[in-house]
Amino acid sequence: MLKPKIPESGVVLGRPGAVARFELAAQLDSIFASAKLRLALLGAFAFLALGLLVAGAQNSHQVNTQGVAYLLLAKHYASGEFGLAVSSYWSPLLSWLLALELKAGWNDLAAARIVMGLSGALFWLGAALLLFVCRLSALSFLVGVWLVAFAAVVWSVEYIGHDLLGAGLLLLAVSGSFSVEEESDCGWGFLGIGLLCLCAIVSCCSGLGLWSAKGVGFGPQIK
Repeated sequence: MLKPKIPESGVVLGRPGAVARFELAAQLDSIFASAKLRLALLGAFAFLALGLLVAGAQNSHQVNTQGVAYLLLAKHYASGEFGLAVSSYWSPLLSWLLALELKAGWNDLAAARIVMGLSGALFWLGAALLLFVCRLSALSFLVGVWLVAFAAVVWSVEYIGHDLLGAGLLLLAVSGSFSVEEESDCGWGFLGIGLLCLCAIVSCCSGLGLWSAKGVGFGPQIK
């Protein structure tokens, strides 16, 4: 008995990653195709930038005990006193960034405000990218972007700490994991996500600086 011949389909299925990129590009086009949506997105970015500047200037005197500790460690890093700079409690990344600002000539509180403002901007960028790759509607995406911009401005002056920086790095890593294909030619994408996760760990993990310092020979100097 002859088997019926099944006609071959003329549709060629693309790779899942390619389809995902096409859908994301189409979503981006739908946002920027409308002048109102484009203006709303640019307005959120302008509000974030202006809000961070104004909030930082109005709260230039603000400091907390956690911020004092990070600034003290940053001073030790900036002066090369690594035996005193490494802490078994405070995570190192924020102190490293503060030390760069101190070496550039900024005073303590100005350096803290700059780093916290950049942390707020990083948090907004990571959250906006995560909202985008979740493929929400254009209206939901813009509402979320505005809410995150407001939260980033408020949290940037709430206190001096590592939480906002670590959250921003983690959000960037999570959003990147949505768009990277699970194929061998995307090694650089996975490497970037891994580096972002590592930076998030360095920004939040207590005791990491102590373990690293012991590994490079500062252990006997550190209690």
